[in-house]
Amino acid sequence: MLAVFGTVVIGSPLEGALLLVLFEFAHAVEDKLTSAARGDLTSLLESTPKVAVTVSVNQADYSPKYDTEKSVRVESVSPGKYVVVKAGDIVPLDGTIVYGKSLITSENITGESLPYTKVVGDCIPAGARSVDGTIVLRTLKNVEESTPMRILKLTKAAQIKKPGISMFLDSWLDMYSKAVLVCTLAVSLALPLVGVPVLGTNGSVYRAAA
Repeated sequence: MLAVFGTVVIGSPLEGALLLVLFEFAHAVEDKLTSAARGDLTSLLESTPKVAVTVSVNQADYSPKYDTEKSVRVESVSPGKYVVVKAGDIVPLDGTIVYGKSLITSENITGESLPYTKVVGDCIPAGARSVDGTIVLRTLKNVEESTPMRILKLTKAAQIKKPGISMFLDSWLDMYSKAVLVCTLAVSLALPLVGVPVLGTNGSVYRAAA
């Protein structure tokens, strides 16, 4: 705003209007990108199931005992429990496949929509989707340590903590801008002492700002 005020003082309101347009455009782009990032995180968290289907398994081959299925809140599922994920379901918690195989797509996490086959021994992150098969997972982490929650925590930490170079540039630019303002003020006050008018295109204010 100080720069815009300066353009008005030196008699160049058109340049000031152009600066306002550029500032508003930059803020609009920044807000849009920030909102898009937040929207992606919100979508990821909303798509992750709040309920998991736990199941008992046969110790011989880890096949599920379907009559023992029980729907519970994901917060109550501890690591080492068995959950069944059927075709079309979204994986509720990070886990390792102990029974079955399925095409898995992870577009909610990585943006990659191409499904890939996962079999016994493969790890599946929470938020992935089983496309065509039923699998049994042994959970590896609780909900607070699941992939979507870790992504959320890392993103928030990155937004709060600026990189060292960014902090250095912010500090340097702050000092630089103050130095420029001081020099501009000094020149605009000094030139009238040698007969230069204050205002106009040949005035001290215009020359100092230029």
